[in-house]
Amino acid sequence: MRLRAFYRKRSQPRVFLEDTTIMYDIVIISGSPSNASNSHGVLGYTRRILESHALSTHLISVRDLPLKDLLHAQAESTAVRGQTELLAHAGGIIVGSPTFRSSFSGVLKTYLDLLPDGIFAGKAVLPISSAATLSQIGDFEAAIKPVLTDLGAHKILPGLTLLDSQIEWSEDREIRLPDNIDHSLHAALQLLAQNIRK
Repeated sequence: MRLRAFYRKRSQPRVFLEDTTIMYDIVIISGSPSNASNSHGVLGYTRRILESHALSTHLISVRDLPLKDLLHAQAESTAVRGQTELLAHAGGIIVGSPTFRSSFSGVLKTYLDLLPDGIFAGKAVLPISSAATLSQIGDFEAAIKPVLTDLGAHKILPGLTLLDSQIEWSEDREIRLPDNIDHSLHAALQLLAQNIRK
């Protein structure tokens, strides 16, 4: 499926020379505690889809931020502030995490608590998660929506949860999805592309 609605002939971020601000079409927040997790892998796959359709992206892997900044709520640290500025200028946001105990990861909650009020205002936000069982479908979305709303998001798109059993890793650590799940992911990204702030 081609993301026709927001196709451009480039996938490089825009740079405003007067203040050196970089603007990505979409910033992806991975709240997985492990870069080898299914949810992180799906977000990486999602990023490749977007960039193959000329949408510039940036990935924030929360687990790679300095632990002391997260533990001590150092919102003004160089590492955290730099990512916050990219979020503030993004056209759209994807937030992802494994489903943990009917909610999302603690490291993602810790990071989101560092963000300033209203940072997601005017942006389309797409929640994506992985879950171990059918009974967990919808738990991530229900838990994350109030947090996103508190951060100013009013355009929260229908989320997508993938079961761990639907996510296959190839020998070279590439994600493979069943055709129907892949189609659902592309459809969700199509909707995000249509709704990102231009």
